[in-house]
Amino acid sequence: MDFTAGLMPLDTALAQMLDRITPLNATETVPAVAGLLACDRP
Repeated sequence: MDFTAGLMPLDTALAQMLDRITPLNATETVPAVAGLLACDRP
């Protein structure tokens, strides 16, 4: 899996990662990513 966070905004990289995740896993992954984003912002 390509990880190009250095070449694009973090939100864009995360969005592309989420696009690759199946809907079955999205319900578990989205809250985790939302938590990471909430912790990452000032």
